[in-house]
Amino acid sequence: MAVKIQLRRDTAANWQSVNPVLSIGEPAIEIDTGQVKIGNGIDSWNSLQYTLNIERLENIDGGSPSSVYVSAQNISGGTP
Repeated sequence: MAVKIQLRRDTAANWQSVNPVLSIGEPAIEIDTGQVKIGNGIDSWNSLQYTLNIERLENIDGGSPSSVYVSAQNISGGTP
């Protein structure tokens, strides 16, 4: 059986508006900017620093954001 892993994701404006507290180690993606933040269980979204910038977000079926997957390239400056 295939395992499907989904990360929390939304637009930058929605993240800023809702301003949630992410659990410790919980990653979340801004689907319009490719920016990623990782929660610490204490600070709200607007207080967290960005940890990654994912260069490309692709939509598998051209549908809603629920079908977005992440294709990370050169996150650490190296070759994927």
